[in-house]
Amino acid sequence: MTKHVRKAIALILGYPWARVSTVPLMTARYLADCGYQVDMFVEYDDALKNQGLCLPETGHPNIRTHAHVVNPSINPLCTLKGIRLSQKDSSAVFDIARKGSGNYAWLIGFDPNGLARAAALSELWERPYVYHNLEIEDASSQWKPIEAACNKNALYTLTQDDCRADILSRLNKVARDTIFVSINSSLGEILPARDDYFRELFPEIGPRNIILAVGTLARDYCCIEEIVIASRGWGEEYVLVMHGWLYPKDFGEEVKDFAARVNNIFISENIVPPDQKFRIFQSVDACLVFFTDKFTNTRYAAQSAGKLYDCMRCGVPVIGNDIPGMRDLVEKNGIGLVVRDASQIHAALPQIMRRHDFFRQNCLAAFPKYEFSKSYAPILRMTERMVGDIPR
Repeated sequence: MTKHVRKAIALILGYPWARVSTVPLMTARYLADCGYQVDMFVEYDDALKNQGLCLPETGHPNIRTHAHVVNPSINPLCTLKGIRLSQKDSSAVFDIARKGSGNYAWLIGFDPNGLARAAALSELWERPYVYHNLEIEDASSQWKPIEAACNKNALYTLTQDDCRADILSRLNKVARDTIFVSINSSLGEILPARDDYFRELFPEIGPRNIILAVGTLARDYCCIEEIVIASRGWGEEYVLVMHGWLYPKDFGEEVKDFAARVNNIFISENIVPPDQKFRIFQSVDACLVFFTDKFTNTRYAAQSAGKLYDCMRCGVPVIGNDIPGMRDLVEKNGIGLVVRDASQIHAALPQIMRRHDFFRQNCLAAFPKYEFSKSYAPILRMTERMVGDIPR
């Protein structure tokens, strides 16, 4: 039940794919459930809007979504602390300032661009701001100087796990004890029911076991090219279903051309409404959680992967690749297997199916300790103490 509405909080996203971004959506919902009015400021992108990826539809009475557009005629801003924002961030700040009330208890900036915008609006509105980091930018990134400068003045910083907190502290040169962990999970109870979503979508699958690759299926991100090639040797009883966003476009076309020549690969680019998201996981037999080690952000993505916690919630065994942190989460919780690379998936699949009930029950048992509110509740209490007296 929604409590009496308290003061408002602004969530400022530095990217347009808000409808499929779990962390800000869960943050907004949790804060709204706790009685806050939440204003989400999302950059509008016409192409992503047409794909159903842009503007979130929360359906919560305490959450308002505001779309802002980039105006190329806006001159770059320079904050009072001497930080020069990009033209894009400056344009966003002007548009958000017109749409927002400014009367916020605090602001939350997501990722480097959201952080830069929150920092500038903090000066304008004289409100404190928090940095919630989702994607780690390497030291060579063009955004790093602005991110590090704005990070220093944040009330505190959030990221998804302790390893990423250590890295962020080093890269942004902020004190480690000012960085806290908010797990990239979801709100709610376990979802043990099974579903036939993919079998209904692709009747050709028949009785075969469904192995899922889900999320941002980008080149040089989640090893999808290696997985596709390796799937030829899995055996007749398994199919690979890819659900998500194949990126970039030319890579997506290559994958689709390959899939069209075989009978064990199926591609789903359907945008599933938020209230049906978990049907995806409930309709598969195992899920692949793979990341490339080419970038800091993906090399240390194991414990920040939202799909891993979604698997736990739905009782779906996991096969992960051996990047830092994957064994700690997968093997210690007994929710699946860790392999060296995609070439070893074929050997892991029979083991997964033989012990499927064991892995499934461990997934369902593990999820409650990673549920979103478990990590965010103490963060909210801390913030309320730091900000001071908030009208109730």
